[in-house]
Amino acid sequence: MRTLIVVLSVALMAGNLSAQPDSVMTRVNVFPAAGGRDPLASGAGQQQAAAATAAYEIEEALLAAQQREIADIYAKDPWRKIGNATNRAYGKGWVEFQGIVQEASADGVLFKGAWGPVPTIRPEDVLLPGHGSVPPEYTTFYGDNLFFVADFPYSANEGLTYIRMVAREDGSCSYTNAAGQSLNVPKLTYGEPCVKIWSPEDLAAARRELAARDQAIQDRVLMSNRILADQGDPYGLRRMGERYRDGDGVPKDLAKARDYLSQAIAAGSLSAVDELANLNQTTNAPAAN
Repeated sequence: MRTLIVVLSVALMAGNLSAQPDSVMTRVNVFPAAGGRDPLASGAGQQQAAAATAAYEIEEALLAAQQREIADIYAKDPWRKIGNATNRAYGKGWVEFQGIVQEASADGVLFKGAWGPVPTIRPEDVLLPGHGSVPPEYTTFYGDNLFFVADFPYSANEGLTYIRMVAREDGSCSYTNAAGQSLNVPKLTYGEPCVKIWSPEDLAAARRELAARDQAIQDRVLMSNRILADQGDPYGLRRMGERYRDGDGVPKDLAKARDYLSQAIAAGSLSAVDELANLNQTTNAPAAN
């Protein structure tokens, strides 16, 4: 079970990354050539290099945090039985929703709230104006759209609030409320939470899919590092040096590693100084008897 959870978590993160903006692919070099001068010759050059590297690392950390959030949202009831099919509650056709229970019927629940792509749906704190002796106060706003969630398996008492839920978009439906009014509202289908029974063929296909997605992610990151390095960016140069040092996505080549790390230092990377020193120390160490 532990292995399966890890595998599914990787799949969730890998599947979503392709939908992220391509900002990582379009960074520009913030250290243009300075007439042959070494940027390290000035304190400003060092500060620029450190600030740019920190910005890149923060961006990557934020992207990783978003991937973890997406995985957490999809982790609730990841498999649903709808009709005679077992469905993975993830990807195209599946949306995040939140809202307050308005009414419940034998077929599902009428919500007032919002729905949309994962992970874009969030409650908002709204300041309500005061009147008379009543002071202003904050309340949580979940959205003001009515929608019906079929096969909702959880408690549906009026006034209960749900957030970070996932259901499949399913067109619209006619709903007659407790007052006898007929409403035409969007329909989502939650489905019956279930356990996926994996056949050997299913497992083999899943492993191939995960391997392909993981390779696609690694290829994309490598391409980003190459683009940055080609632009003379200190972060990209340092990463390519580390890759050639470790054989990470490229053939191990210590000469190229030294060259990239040296270029990174010239471009203003302070961390590359230690990286190159450690590499030279390691490779020049006498062999053990």
